[in-house]
This record gives sequence, C-alpha cells and structure tokens, in this order.
Amino acid sequence: MNRFQFVADHHERYGVKRLCLILGVARSSYYYWTSTAEARAARQATDTVLAGQIRTELAWLRRENAELRMRWCDVLKRSLAFWVEDTMGR
Repeated sequence: MNRFQFVADHHERYGVKRLCLILGVARSSYYYWTSTAEARAARQATDTVLAGQIRTELAWLRRENAELRMRWCDVLKRSLAFWVEDTMGR
C-alpha cells in the first residue's frame, strides 16, 4: 500500500492535512493522485490485457523454438551421419 492509498483509506477519521503531515506527503500530491485515479485504472486494465497477449505470444514462441530445435537436431544428425559414412567409406 502506498502512502496516498493510506491517506485515502483513513482521511475521514484523521483528516487529509494531518495524515499528509505525518506521512511526509504534500497535500497537493495527494489530491493530484486522487484526481488521476481513473487514468491509473484504465492504464492498469490496458497493461493487464497487454500482459496476457505477451504471455500468449511467449508460449507460442517457446513451442516454435522447441519445434525448430527438433528439426535442426534431426538435420544435424543426418548431416553428421552422412559425413561419418562418407569419411569411413574412403
């Protein structure tokens, strides 16, 4: 919990001025924080959606990476087998 949230939770009982003084917060900063609550909530919602999209993309990339590694491993094994066959055959 940040200091502004603490002031918001307890301002009715103790008053904004007293809480801000005790916590070392400027009252103008607290009032600015309360006025930007909607913007923070919207940004948080957008960030949550974006984080979900990033997780989905990362999962897809991990699957693709594993598949490509398997393919390259097969290619390298075949190439090595051909090289060994060719070298031993001479």
